[in-house]
Amino acid sequence: MARIIFLFLIFPSALCSYAVTDVYVPNCKVVKGSFLFAAETEVTNGQYLLFLNDQYRKHGAECYSSLLPDTSAWLSPGTYCEPYLQYYFRHPAYRLYPMVNVSKRQAEAFCEWMEVQLNEQFEKMTDQPIVSVDVRLPTDQEWQEAARGGNRYAIFPWPGSGMRNTTQKHKGRFMANFSRGQGDYMGVTGDLNDGADITAPVRSYWPNQFGLYNLSGNVAEMLQEEGRTRGGSWASRAPYLEISGVDPFAGFSKPSPEIGFRYFVEVVHRRDCKPIRKQKITARRI
Repeated sequence: MARIIFLFLIFPSALCSYAVTDVYVPNCKVVKGSFLFAAETEVTNGQYLLFLNDQYRKHGAECYSSLLPDTSAWLSPGTYCEPYLQYYFRHPAYRLYPMVNVSKRQAEAFCEWMEVQLNEQFEKMTDQPIVSVDVRLPTDQEWQEAARGGNRYAIFPWPGSGMRNTTQKHKGRFMANFSRGQGDYMGVTGDLNDGADITAPVRSYWPNQFGLYNLSGNVAEMLQEEGRTRGGSWASRAPYLEISGVDPFAGFSKPSPEIGFRYFVEVVHRRDCKPIRKQKITARRI
């Protein structure tokens, strides 16, 4: 007697085939899985100027004025910072320097604007899985995770417990922009200083294992937690640059030339699965 044997060759109708390497966020690096990214650098003067110009075009002069940095924060007793007050934010020579002297509200407004820019791009990028994202300041935990670069025991965003590069090619050079002592913002003369009296361009020094620049030093970076920063600034001593170090600006409420920000990107909607093969059922008579 003939028998009919059904051979079920089952293939999933959809398969989650996107790897972390398939997920791309412009100017960002992966911090966690394929859903949390951090900007490679601190937000620059040039980026903030683009944001301001767009706000002026869309919302007018009043909105524009409310988002301007407080350049008077450069002024402090006993120092001569008038040139920074005039040139630091707008002069083309400082386009790639970190944005400073903004409030947390202004930093969050920039993040909201960047979110719109990215989501408009993702609508057109149908060859990758991201549909929409949330752009925001990081939490303290997220910032520390990004700074550690995958090493849970890291003290600084770079290897080791010192402030100098230990590789043969760059041995002895400082790993970050910081203050060696009170009023000593440059370090020793010659090639063994940090190369900056105030801030340095955002891609100065060496990135950490995630590819992120200047997480410690240069400018302290705002967190979601009110009045909190991490990483220390160009005027901070080395202990404040430690990933879990004391926050020298704890409780800050006013703009400062030592405080900037870096945005993080969280994927909130993605097309996780795409068709691979449909289910196929065949029968054979024996």
